[in-house]
Amino acid sequence: MDLVFETSRTGFPTCRAGKLLLHSAYDPLKEAERFLDASLAQGSLNTAIVLGPGFDYLSPLIRQKHPGCLILRIQYHPGFRGREEGPAVPSWYPDSQQNLASFLSTWLDEDGLAGIRVIEWEASSRAWPAQADEARREIKAALDALASSAATLKTFGPSWIANACRNFLLLEDILAPQTDGAAIVVAAAGPSLEASLDLLETERKGYRLLAVSSALTTLASRGIEPDLVVASDGGFWSRYHLYPLAATGGRIASPLSALPSACLCPSLAFLPLVQAGFPEPELASLLGAGLVLPSHGTVSGTAIHLAASLGQGPIILAGLDLAVLDSRAHARPHGFDALVMAPEGRLRPRETILHDRIVQSNPELLGEGPWRTSRSLTLYARALAAEAGRPPLAGRLYRLHPSPLGLDGFRSLDDASFRDLVDARPRPRAAFTRHALAPRSEREILLGLCLKEWMRKARAACMELAEGHKPGDAGEMLKTLDLPDWAAACRALDEGRDPRPSAKALNLASEKFFNGLGRRLLSWTT
Repeated sequence: MDLVFETSRTGFPTCRAGKLLLHSAYDPLKEAERFLDASLAQGSLNTAIVLGPGFDYLSPLIRQKHPGCLILRIQYHPGFRGREEGPAVPSWYPDSQQNLASFLSTWLDEDGLAGIRVIEWEASSRAWPAQADEARREIKAALDALASSAATLKTFGPSWIANACRNFLLLEDILAPQTDGAAIVVAAAGPSLEASLDLLETERKGYRLLAVSSALTTLASRGIEPDLVVASDGGFWSRYHLYPLAATGGRIASPLSALPSACLCPSLAFLPLVQAGFPEPELASLLGAGLVLPSHGTVSGTAIHLAASLGQGPIILAGLDLAVLDSRAHARPHGFDALVMAPEGRLRPRETILHDRIVQSNPELLGEGPWRTSRSLTLYARALAAEAGRPPLAGRLYRLHPSPLGLDGFRSLDDASFRDLVDARPRPRAAFTRHALAPRSEREILLGLCLKEWMRKARAACMELAEGHKPGDAGEMLKTLDLPDWAAACRALDEGRDPRPSAKALNLASEKFFNGLGRRLLSWTT
């Protein structure tokens, strides 16, 4: 729809989209003031997402009322680029190189989740209804993902720190990856993996194989040995998936924050995956090893990015379903089978247990046979599809025998096309070299120094909060350590309230945590 630019009676610019007037022909600024007063509720405002603002008379008014607020501008037409009123703010246009999902993920985080407001300029939504609907969907998906991330961080943050410190001490051998042009298969644990096992077994010498930890039992049942197992879960039960490695040893790629296993670590060679969250970068630098990867909410996403860093060949996903097949959430056998089936009995048979566990939590039928999905799986699918169109993944992703849940950026393969793709690539070479780490006694000294320094930084950051300033680099550490008190202190600052009670609680929590961690992990402490 073409734009026609005009001048209002008060001299401010206005415009039409077709026959629709987007701003007042008399006084656009006064119109924006009345609209903002009616639509913006009282209270704190950390982030304002302004939809379809046109000439954007709203952002300067928001900045006046909330000086520290982050303002994001989402336009429905590229013709407004450079014509907006007021100061420059992060902006997205339909012809931007970055898609909207990526733009939102760049600027939004858990800190401002409680104070986000979406402000929609209604005239633009009437002019471009399809773009408005798409923007609402993307914002809802981004906020859902943030809420899920915040809940995970609140539950697991302290465990991730403890896991990282334990892994730092338990590891003995470190891997350095070697790249080549061979095809790389990533085995996920979806039900469709079973349909791919014959092909993966017969063609095993033609590709590198990365297996997410939950697919390990299924592959082991057919004698298929992966070149590398990828594990990223920091939860207690996750190590059940790794028990097949107890007999065979092997190689594992994992962030330091994943749950360590004292009985497995001596027999495994370890490739540290260095993601952005505290304290992985700090500890990996002391190890002198590690592969930097973007943080991801799923182990399959982490494995895909790892595969992209190991070579230039195609990346083929087997078992990446993001859906359940009838009452089967995973390929069989699975590491959790014994746990899930423990209550099985005459009055509660296997089928009832699986139906209650799987079908009720995945209520959305996909329309092709008994395949079903859920809200959380759909969120993961959207995130993967958004990443699939960007380097280093664009044009390299395939799915073998995929579920009916479509994923943009992934091409489907059957047995014949899989063989053609693999045969067209060079055979895989030796994938890794192995290096021994410094003795544990030396690493204990380094960790002890780290704990002291982290405690000092936490104390200084809490003092900054108490004095009315948000800390810089130490904020990520405090957020991971105690998200509720961190968020409470930040909200108090944003709302002009006293942050000292929350800052004091945060300081006490950090001191208690780091002291306790030192007593548990360092041999000279009691």
